[in-house]
Amino acid sequence: MLHYKASEIVQRAMTLANLQNSSFISATENRQVINDAFWALYQVMIDAGEVSMLKQIKHPVFTDGEYKLPDDFYQLYSVRDNYGNGVLRKNKNTIKNGKCYDIRLRDYEETIEVPPEPPATEPTTETVIVQHATLINYNHALIDEIEYYPVPKTLDVEGTGDITIDVPSNAYYQCMLYYMAIWYKTRQNEDTSAIEKLYDEAIATFTDTMKIDLNEYPQMRDVYTRIWR
Repeated sequence: MLHYKASEIVQRAMTLANLQNSSFISATENRQVINDAFWALYQVMIDAGEVSMLKQIKHPVFTDGEYKLPDDFYQLYSVRDNYGNGVLRKNKNTIKNGKCYDIRLRDYEETIEVPPEPPATEPTTETVIVQHATLINYNHALIDEIEYYPVPKTLDVEGTGDITIDVPSNAYYQCMLYYMAIWYKTRQNEDTSAIEKLYDEAIATFTDTMKIDLNEYPQMRDVYTRIWR
């Protein structure tokens, strides 16, 4: 994992865009475009099957055939049984009584703290209904491991001061810079074709590198949760 200051990322992207005057771009906009770039590349990484960001849940305990996925759950990668075999997601072709899973949103009660309103000085608590992604186990599949991509950390766009951002790789970082440079040139109503070409080449290099890495990381994959493009 690499670490960059937000200010450094912005400066390098502006240099790529040959931005002459950045005074008309607010700090909020700069933070937002960093977030947009990170999210765009994160999804590219997922679609290419990258595994470095995966989180694992070992031996999940199901209640009435359901397992509440973690708060940071973003996208499922694989579900395996206790033999290491991939468990397939339920679909219209699933055989009757076949062992499989699905993901649904379920309502859960959660207790939150409510700030006091004058003249009260102590906070109170309140029960609210919150929806969470839940993994449904059909026909008692012996699910022993769940792998998923977590929600990526992003910036508070209204924040002040500099902040350090964790980036998975240098190739990821380069793609982010080109993405942001395209945004800056578009903001100035300038031609983006040259930068877009560089961005496409960087994306190709990024995904090719991940596919090479995957050959060195063989494992069972769930064909319904892994996407190649």
